[in-house]
Amino acid sequence: MTNSRTIAGYDFHCHVDLHKDPISLIADCERRRIFTLAVTTTPKAWPQNRKWTASCRYVRAAVGLHPELAGGRHRETDLLKLCMRETAYVGEIGLDGSPPHRESLPIQRRVFGAILDEAARLGGKILTIHSRRAAAEVIDQIGQRAAPGHVISILHWFSGTENELLAGVAAGCMFSINPAMAASKGGRAIIETLPLDRLLTETDAPFAEIAGRRTHSADVMDLVGQIARIRRQEEDEVRAAIAQNAARLFAFAALGADARKDMS
Repeated sequence: MTNSRTIAGYDFHCHVDLHKDPISLIADCERRRIFTLAVTTTPKAWPQNRKWTASCRYVRAAVGLHPELAGGRHRETDLLKLCMRETAYVGEIGLDGSPPHRESLPIQRRVFGAILDEAARLGGKILTIHSRRAAAEVIDQIGQRAAPGHVISILHWFSGTENELLAGVAAGCMFSINPAMAASKGGRAIIETLPLDRLLTETDAPFAEIAGRRTHSADVMDLVGQIARIRRQEEDEVRAAIAQNAARLFAFAALGADARKDMS
């Protein structure tokens, strides 16, 4: 990983491979020095994303199995567990309890539990986690199966209640904030309440929108100022805290990389 002092911004959840031109997006993130975590929705996408990012300084690929797809692709769980041996970053994973996906929740639970168990077994994993309409259960599973000393969990685009937010904090979770959250009443309440040492930034591009357009990793640059205004803090203070939080994750990932070398 590049030295965190050279990083200009942080996008901890971006669907690079679902962008209209992934190669140009990666090149732009490299040019702008934006650390970008390229999440995947199926482990079958991992080889291509790993190839795209292999020589990057600022873009890293994660291997995932999105809960919206888990009902139809749960048989890929074993493939995901194999791919997890090759990277510190895992995502997008989690649970989705919204009406279109509620029927698959029993399968989602089995997949998510298996991923958490494998992450804890391997250690040194950073997880970016979906929790729409399932925050309490996601946090409970994290608390039971993913001890912070072995795994760092990032709750992406969190939309739970204040009590669920505090439970996530107590479980050791980080939270990645995006421009759509900064523009919504519920999102602003989360930004105000969240401890500064748990705060990260993301875009969820290309799925989130800002000012009527799809988000881009570069939007994290202006997002820091929005977060600072919502929290009534100085922008430099918030920016420094995000950089410090990210540096802790990078150090954790580096330890995981050393462990993988020892196992090989």
